[in-house]
Formats: sequence, C-alpha cells, structure tokens
Amino acid sequence: MKTIGKYSVKPYECIECGTEEEHGTNHWGDVYPWCKLCQAFSMWKCNEEIPKGYTTPKWESVNLSEIANVDELFRNHMQEMIDIINTKGR
Repeated sequence: MKTIGKYSVKPYECIECGTEEEHGTNHWGDVYPWCKLCQAFSMWKCNEEIPKGYTTPKWESVNLSEIANVDELFRNHMQEMIDIINTKGR
C-alpha cells in the first residue's frame, strides 16, 4: 500500500489538548508541529479519512545522539543566535 499521496491541507487534532488546525502534508500519518495552546511541539492526528489504497507511514523513534553530535549542533545554534543579536544590536 502507498503511504505518500499528493500534498494537500488536511484537518489535524492535537492529541494533548484537542486543538484542531489544518496542516499541509503529503500523507495521513501523525505530524509534530507547535501547538499554540500547549506551547509545545506535540503529536497531531489526521482527522481526514485515509483514501482507499493508502496507509499511514510507520515512524521510527531515533536517538538524536546516534545520528548527530548534539553538543556541536547546540554550540553552532547558540553561536548563530549570538551573531544575530550582535548584528541587530549595532
């Protein structure tokens, strides 16, 4: 079965607070955007019926430290933020 279709905007619901919003995706699986009400990234379930011949993608949990140097990523991000603050402060 296919898991990816055409990009479209679909109704999604935050599983933490029940807020409903539309999000654009090319699948009918879960998404993880920012929830304005929860003030956090959370899982959102698609409320649109999955078309015949499609299924939801299977997500795999990954430990970020297994695929990236988290300390280096954080340092680089912080340096970018410092550079932005220093540039705008002039």
